[in-house]
Amino acid sequence: MFSLDGLVRDIRFGLRQLAANPVFATVAILSLGVAIGANTSIFSLLNAVALRRLPVPHSERLVEVDAPDSQNVRQRSPMRRSAHCAPASPCSPAFRAGCCRS
Repeated sequence: MFSLDGLVRDIRFGLRQLAANPVFATVAILSLGVAIGANTSIFSLLNAVALRRLPVPHSERLVEVDAPDSQNVRQRSPMRRSAHCAPASPCSPAFRAGCCRS
């Protein structure tokens, strides 16, 4: 079972080991600092670009309008169908072909 006494002993032992080899301690602390900083930077960038919702009202209703090239027609993925495009939704005829397939 977990004891506070054992935790204190482990922390003291770890600090003694780091003090015995200051080069290793410096490299270990700098490595952890760089890794934590890089992880935080990458997550902040990913959060700002991909995870947050768009700052517009009803952003879940936005659709992508794409005119297919006659020479390079892309296959539509089954995931392209938006949640708001149910068969009973009032999509305009321009969006019906790509959005509201029933």
